[in-house]
Amino acid sequence: MPGEWYLDRRTKTLFFYPPSPTQALGVYVPTLQNIIQLDGAAHIEFRGITFECCEGTAIELKNATKCLIAGCTIRNVGDYSGMGVSIQGGLENGVLGCDISEVGNHGINLAGGDRITLTPAGNYAENNYIHH
Repeated sequence: MPGEWYLDRRTKTLFFYPPSPTQALGVYVPTLQNIIQLDGAAHIEFRGITFECCEGTAIELKNATKCLIAGCTIRNVGDYSGMGVSIQGGLENGVLGCDISEVGNHGINLAGGDRITLTPAGNYAENNYIHH
């Protein structure tokens, strides 16, 4: 019956009967949690790349310095807690001019700086288009 599926656990095979014809459509089954994970990286740029189909966050930067994600397309990523881009800590990292859609939770999540000394991290998001 259209719209039904069955998982054969023994053979690890998924059988799916789409609800309508899928002549021009593809079926994607993500297996990666995150596509890019960088911790402590510096001076890395991603420009004009399409990131799609993961279960978690497409691009995750932790404690990075002067990294840039520019002119990228990020789509169809994340479950209920996944994000397009997550920048945690670090200094002067940015997301610039990206098209972000169909993400599980946040399009862009920025965090950083020192709350005790009130020193800003300078992480930024500029001129991005975030939509469903």
